[in-house]
Amino acid sequence: DQDSAEVHLRLSAEYVKSGMLSEGLEHSEIAVKKNPKLVDARLLLGGLYSTLKVYDKALTQYQEVLKVDPNNSEAPLYIS
Repeated sequence: DQDSAEVHLRLSAEYVKSGMLSEGLEHSEIAVKKNPKLVDARLLLGGLYSTLKVYDKALTQYQEVLKVDPNNSEAPLYIS
């Protein structure tokens, strides 16, 4: 299902595992657009932005995670 955020998240994770960061980034962005409340997609996207040294976009993703899930323990670690 090409409209599934979860499918794009899974594709992104597989691309990242294979070292294909630009493809992983693309599918993470699609997953977040399709489901802005999908915390795992935002965390992965934030991690990709951090890896690519796009820190302002990474920070935005982690802040959005905390809006959706204020008790998330990972996002504050990445923010710091």
